[in-house]
Amino acid sequence: MNPDRDLAVDSAKFEYIWPKAYPYYSKIPLVTKFVRKLVQDDIIGLGQMFEKAISVQCRIVRESTSGRDFKNGDDAKLVVVRTHSRGTAYAAPVTNIHAKTGNLLIAVYERKQKKWYHFKIPYAAYKHIPASSNIDIVFELDGTPKRKNRQSVNWWNYEVATFKDLA
Repeated sequence: MNPDRDLAVDSAKFEYIWPKAYPYYSKIPLVTKFVRKLVQDDIIGLGQMFEKAISVQCRIVRESTSGRDFKNGDDAKLVVVRTHSRGTAYAAPVTNIHAKTGNLLIAVYERKQKKWYHFKIPYAAYKHIPASSNIDIVFELDGTPKRKNRQSVNWWNYEVATFKDLA
């Protein structure tokens, strides 16, 4: 079990992803209660459930292998906004991207306002990032999206309106 785990965040992820990954089973209260318990007990990985949700909702074939999560070369990232730089910055870090070669299909959970954001970032936009770095999708300290910012690449330009727009 991960001692740094935030159960409230995992619960928010589950409630958002579960009906997208398993639309039929999510309508059965006893099944949902059981799977929720498995998530709370840290038995089920939400990253894999996110991949399943993309596969179901966007009709993309899962093929998890080195550098990608889907047969078409795309990769799924489920991230949470966090405070860093001694409390002066708030951003969603998208890590482990240096081996990726397709689109990044990203769902970002912002915990202060309890909102979800979606991004589809093409390989051409992030291929220049060195292995020692990552993508930071920036927010204001109050949780408001920082759509105008001074980053070399404004990742907000790759925001999509809905979950299904990730495809």
